[in-house]
Amino acid sequence: KVRSGFQDDVITAVPFARAAEDIGAQAIAVHARFAKQGFTGTADWDVIRQVKAVVKHIPVIGNGDVCNAHDAIRMLETTGCDGIMIGRGALGKPWIFKHIEYEIRTGEPHPELTPQERAHICLRHAQLTLATTKFRPQVAVLELRGQLVKYIDHMANSKLIRTHLVHAETLEDIEAALAPLL
Repeated sequence: KVRSGFQDDVITAVPFARAAEDIGAQAIAVHARFAKQGFTGTADWDVIRQVKAVVKHIPVIGNGDVCNAHDAIRMLETTGCDGIMIGRGALGKPWIFKHIEYEIRTGEPHPELTPQERAHICLRHAQLTLATTKFRPQVAVLELRGQLVKYIDHMANSKLIRTHLVHAETLEDIEAALAPLL
């Protein structure tokens, strides 16, 4: 995986991708932001298109600003990339992959999940994390709090539920916070 470059005045992804292909890379993923940007600003998908234009024999995977199925399809169409890598766009909505596949296959948007479905997935995320973590449960819950609030963004009562989630210390606290939605 490469970024567009380090600073916004020099695109290094294109020559790097060509060189990577020449020495035997099996694929290249392009995050369409400059390192200097971090995760701010808008991803410049034209850099992905430029990489796709020079790389002839390996898949080009686009990354950056894909937050829903519409974004994914638009990236595929505008850049010609062979696949998509989703990072922060999947936080709080791991079903995004199913929604993308559905819309590509049917041409129709996937029906939105109900608040209850979202809450169940959120709770399952917490349960699986706590069942498999190498950390003490209290440490794992601290880490989870920031992730779990993303599941409830833009939902009714989300402010109150968010308040309870960010103060959760145990799985039982998480269950209690989500109870109004379950």
